[in-house]
Amino acid sequence: MLRIAIVEDEESQMQNTRRHLDHFMEERQVEYHVDAYTDGVSFLEGCRIPYDIVLLDIEMPQMNGLETARRLRAMDETAILIFVTKIGKFAINGYEVSALGYILKPINAFALQMTMQKAMKILAQRTDRKIVLQMKEGVITFSSLELVYIEVFGHKLSYHTREKTYEAYGNLKEEEAHLAEYHFSRCSNAFLVNLAYVKGIIGNAVYLSDGVELRVSRGMKKSFTDDYMAYLGK
Repeated sequence: MLRIAIVEDEESQMQNTRRHLDHFMEERQVEYHVDAYTDGVSFLEGCRIPYDIVLLDIEMPQMNGLETARRLRAMDETAILIFVTKIGKFAINGYEVSALGYILKPINAFALQMTMQKAMKILAQRTDRKIVLQMKEGVITFSSLELVYIEVFGHKLSYHTREKTYEAYGNLKEEEAHLAEYHFSRCSNAFLVNLAYVKGIIGNAVYLSDGVELRVSRGMKKSFTDDYMAYLGK
């Protein structure tokens, strides 16, 4: 199911956006769920479970849309972010939070349709793999989209997800083969990284969106950087 958030402090604009969004989704027979928030603070508190698409008003009291987007990106690198604004110049800094684009108020059906089609195309290109771990406590499953990186130590692997770390016996080379087509790449013999969570590669370190810094080995730096640039479409 597609999870969508609308963050809008004006009730009339909220209802207008919701009406056009409902029409777009129902016309395409997409299963979806929409949550509505009237300010950035309540939205950030409510997005513990990641959203696929966020329609975010820029001009809001207390915390504006750009600051809300910055804080969102600190928690979630993958949500598709679409700004909604009365004045286009307010969305000019959208690149710094990797926004897909912006829609001018009042939203009309055509503008929302064009932007949502772009968002749906991106989502369609995203693939994930269900990871199943057998541990002493039992069996746990999670999506590769939730997995930030895998770390090897001895004969065990640590699976660092957005929410928790799990340990299980395994082989990093085998996991690399399983996850290669899902945008994972080795930065060293010890780490297999989900490129969606990479913020940058500087010197001998790769910086992740959750603040973690991992070592990049000299022998793997070029291949890892090439994989990252290919992921970014550069």
